Amino acid sequence: MDDGIVDFDVIDNAKLPKHKYSAKEMGRYYNLLAKSFNEMTQDELEFIKDMEKETIRYWQEYKNWSYDKAHKYVLDNRNRIIREHKLS
Repeated sequence: MDDGIVDFDVIDNAKLPKHKYSAKEMGRYYNLLAKSFNEMTQDELEFIKDMEKETIRYWQEYKNWSYDKAHKYVLDNRNRIIREHKLS
């Protein structure tokens, strides 16, 4: 089963689709998910929404996934990050 795990040893990075956000901005996304959505500013909520929208697009292009499959993957990842924050 293709679980979306990337094996960097076999990927030609030049052929990967480009993601709109940098690794630093992805870290910001991760850190923001430590807060509840009610605690976030409108700008933070818009950033979360746009990051997820862009990540869905990325997985659709990279893995040729349907919107629904990519959306589910992104939401599952968000929920995993939120659980990690609650455990720490």
